[in-house]
Amino acid sequence: METVESVMRTIRDLPQVIAAVSYYDTQDASMFADDGNAVLASVTLQDPEDPAGRIDIGPFVETVRQASDQAAGFDIGVVSFRLLDDELDEILTEDFNRILIYSMVIGLVILILAFRALVAAVIPLVMAIGSIFTAIGIAALVSQVYPLVELYAEMILLMGLAVGIDYSLFIVSRFRT
Repeated sequence: METVESVMRTIRDLPQVIAAVSYYDTQDASMFADDGNAVLASVTLQDPEDPAGRIDIGPFVETVRQASDQAAGFDIGVVSFRLLDDELDEILTEDFNRILIYSMVIGLVILILAFRALVAAVIPLVMAIGSIFTAIGIAALVSQVYPLVELYAEMILLMGLAVGIDYSLFIVSRFRT
C-alpha cells in the first residue's frame, strides 16, 4: 500500500495530471485484482498550457518508468490508447520501410529475369513508384475528409508494385509474340 501511495503522490505532482485515483483512494473493487497482485490506477491528463491540444505524455511515462525502477518487487506500467497509437505508428513505419525494400528487390529480380536487361527492368519500377506516391498523396487528401485504415499506405505500395510489374510483363509478352 505504501508503494502505491508513493507512486500516486509522484504522479499527482506532474503538471499535466489533473486527476489520479487508485483502489486505495476509492475502495472500488474493480480496481483491485481478485488475487491481490495488481492495483489499477486511473490517471487523467491535460496540458495546462493548451487544454484542448495534444498532450505530451513523455514526462508522465518517464515518471512511471522511474517509479517502477524504484519500487522494488513491483511492476508499474502504463496502458492508454495514445501509447498504443504511438507504438502502432512506429511499428507501421518500420514495416512500411522493410516491405518497400523487400518488394523492390524481389520485383527488380523478377523484371531482370523477364527483360534480361537492367535498364528495361528499372523503368517499370520507376513508373510503379511514381504511381504509388501519387496514390498515397491522393489517399492523404481523402483521409482529411474520410478516415482511412492506418494500413492504407502498405496496401497501396503492394498493389502499386504488383500492378506495375504485372502490366510490364503483360506488355512484354504481347510484344514477344
